[in-house]
Amino acid sequence: MFSIPWQFPRPRLLPGIGAALNRKVQRWARKRQGIDAPVTELRPGRVYILPTVLA
Repeated sequence: MFSIPWQFPRPRLLPGIGAALNRKVQRWARKRQGIDAPVTELRPGRVYILPTVLA
């Protein structure tokens, strides 16, 4: 689901709490950002590539 691999150790929570928290965060992210389209099409024009912390 994630495009960037997690580099840090996962915190140890009780199995039920960790899974419930994970589902809740995934629901929140999907609701906030929407579902990614399988293909992204760039239309002609200017494409700006902005520097970020990750790239």
